[in-house]
Amino acid sequence: ENCQTLMTAMAQPYTTLQTHNLAEISVLDEHSLLTAIRDRYESDLIYTYVGEILIATNPFRPLPIYGHSAMLSFKHTAARTDSNEVPHIFAVSRRAYESLLTTQRDQVCIISGESGAGKTESCKFLLRQLMEMSKSP
Repeated sequence: ENCQTLMTAMAQPYTTLQTHNLAEISVLDEHSLLTAIRDRYESDLIYTYVGEILIATNPFRPLPIYGHSAMLSFKHTAARTDSNEVPHIFAVSRRAYESLLTTQRDQVCIISGESGAGKTESCKFLLRQLMEMSKSP
């Protein structure tokens, strides 16, 4: 139930900004960016897009958004290129996998951040979703 509640919240546009993608807001400066990320973090919405870049904030606690049902949800949902794409590491994984299949070219996902930012966990989630995507339907 917790997973479904968070996944539903993640699928709804951020009410103040009306978007999952901060590149689409009218004023994108340091203050509005930090405020939006803080507000989303406080609502357990730890992922936010800025253009095609996924910003992840480390919740420093387990969240029920990485379970098998979430993996299958992203596996069976077509990638979107509009602002309604749910920001999640699984979405990044899905886009990379689909691009690999359609272009037949190597894909790169860069995960960067400071020590303790959650890079290793993000990499694990990304790889786990890539393995799920590569399974037969």
